Amino acid sequence: MNYTKLKINETEIGLKFGMYAARYLGDKLQNGYSFVGDEITEIGISHVVYGGYLNNCAIKDEKPELTFEQVVDFVEGSFKDSERVNALAHVVKVWSECQLIQAAVDEGKKKNPSKKSKG
Repeated sequence: MNYTKLKINETEIGLKFGMYAARYLGDKLQNGYSFVGDEITEIGISHVVYGGYLNNCAIKDEKPELTFEQVVDFVEGSFKDSERVNALAHVVKVWSECQLIQAAVDEGKKKNPSKKSKG
């Protein structure tokens, strides 16, 4: 399974993890920025959500309406809401079970193993 949905700002969006998402995430998921060791950071979760969203839009030939900034705001605002935390955990689980995506993550970690977090 490489598809799920997430409700952001009262809008339900589709998240599909495929080749487009793999290319996007290969550049974005870097160790020390989106990961600290094996732990994904809030910016990493935001990239996962946004990558799945962009992939889904590309497949449907739709223009993305959400910005990355809106996704980051949603993710950062979710940590005090157990329902939203559970929804994000499900997204990360769907993403992490996609072998194509894991290859992109591994490549991203290799590109910049010592890049420091910006926030």
